[in-house]
Amino acid sequence: MIQGRARELCHLPAEEIAAEICAADPTPDAGDGESPEDSDEVLVAFATAVREHWLDGPRDRSRFPGPVPSSRFL
Repeated sequence: MIQGRARELCHLPAEEIAAEICAADPTPDAGDGESPEDSDEVLVAFATAVREHWLDGPRDRSRFPGPVPSSRFL
């Protein structure tokens, strides 16, 4: 189920959504203090760890697709 601002955005033309994204403040938020760090170093470490199997690794199926109606993520 889509909630909040995401629900509103579903009904806007793509141009309006793009304009809102471009106008957004690029400053990262402080986070909640409990989730993992999202630094460039963490991203590089993740990409390095999965690079050998990212494209040809296992694709475990989920019985519940969640709020995303498509099985593909672009």
